[in-house]
Amino acid sequence: MLIECFEKNANLNKNKTALITRDGSWSFGELSGFVKSISNEIRNKKIRDFEPVGLAFPNCMEFASLILGSLMAGTPSVLLGSYLKPRELLYHVENIGIRIVLASPRLENVFLEAGGVREASLTSAIDCWRFNTEKRSKFQKGDFICQLTSGTNGIPKAVIRTEEAVWTEVAGTAELIRLSGDDKFLTLPPIHHSYGLIGGTLVPLCLGAQLALSEAFMPADVLNMLGAQRVTVLFAVPFMYHLLNQAYKQRLEANRENPDLSSLRLCLSAGAPMKAEIAKEFKNRFNRQICQDYGSTETGVMCINLKQEDFENSVGLPVGDYIIRAFDENGNELPVGTDGELRIKSNATARVYLYPEELNSTAFSNGWFCTGDTGRIEENGYVYVSGRKSSLINVSGMKVDPVEVENIIMQFPGVKDAAVVGLDSGYSGQIIKAYIVASEKIDESQLILFCRKNMASFKVPRAIEFLEELPRSQTGKVLRKYLINNN
Repeated sequence: MLIECFEKNANLNKNKTALITRDGSWSFGELSGFVKSISNEIRNKKIRDFEPVGLAFPNCMEFASLILGSLMAGTPSVLLGSYLKPRELLYHVENIGIRIVLASPRLENVFLEAGGVREASLTSAIDCWRFNTEKRSKFQKGDFICQLTSGTNGIPKAVIRTEEAVWTEVAGTAELIRLSGDDKFLTLPPIHHSYGLIGGTLVPLCLGAQLALSEAFMPADVLNMLGAQRVTVLFAVPFMYHLLNQAYKQRLEANRENPDLSSLRLCLSAGAPMKAEIAKEFKNRFNRQICQDYGSTETGVMCINLKQEDFENSVGLPVGDYIIRAFDENGNELPVGTDGELRIKSNATARVYLYPEELNSTAFSNGWFCTGDTGRIEENGYVYVSGRKSSLINVSGMKVDPVEVENIIMQFPGVKDAAVVGLDSGYSGQIIKAYIVASEKIDESQLILFCRKNMASFKVPRAIEFLEELPRSQTGKVLRKYLINNN
């Protein structure tokens, strides 16, 4: 499926540029040759049947090639990325059963501290590390990737997706965005995450479009790249769009010419809800609408809203074969237009959780995957996400969506960023606390008055704390658990 498609398009486009990184560019012919070479190197490691190989890299040519090369070799890959600390790395190595990890040389100290034993490097940019773990992995024929994602109670999740599942997502995404061989992608988020990997990397590489990968996000450099490469499809996350807005503004103030971004036909955003003011500013500055992409590690992209102006608060229409419905707390399907837990059916969903194993019985129900998100589906098929079941705040029995409160707070002058959490308060359940990043001095009492005027009394924050910045994940999500734990 994926490899056959990649090789077919590589043969048809041997001299066409396939991949651009800060280290250079490669044609489809060159990239295909490297993938085949790396595939043979992986086979020579004499890895057991269906035993996974770990991959630890930032966004680079080697990472993209190893993902395809591992698949070509019939070896599942665990996408470790480049941000793990030694303790975290060892946790996943031992719990998944990874004996061989291929890694960027920059991560040498991490692997030494984690107890890895260096073996002969595959290339000057691909180190090889061996770990002494006897745990037999639970991978099976057809498994493609294992991805890591945040879990509850501090326990990370490891999720396996098959090649068939990923191909279903690749084909559905390409069809919905009307992929052309003339498209030029720029992918900014880490490709060890689902968003950057599937739509942002495998779609262009496997279907014959050009891909530029950014390792470090530098807004000014990205603006230049968008113009110089005549990028047509941009994969980014909300805070990146915010910083692109700022970079554009700074150029104007310095009387510097901004690059021509007229080639952009599609700007996708995922990882966190897009704040209306960021999207509006981007539209005003670049004359391009940001389209919301809704997905998860377990499902890949479920929806894309290509008509954001017409359906502003929607995450769009389901991709490919995805079926999305809302259910009540008893597992009953709800009528169209009624809020409930969103569940999905698709051949693209994850096969299994490696850990925590209890999720295999709680996250899957009668063929449906339970997303943990709340929302509704309208008559026209558009999906609306209202929040997370786990993030809803219980104030004296009343449920409060923190995103709703945050959106109102963001309208107050001087508020640059905001996050809202629920804190235990004894008998009354929870109280709402707001964390504010301010661009100027804010009168706290005036902010509270503003909230009281614009939301129900039980939704008004009872505590406010000012921070220099909010803790966020690599994809821009606010890490609420750190805010809660600090209390």
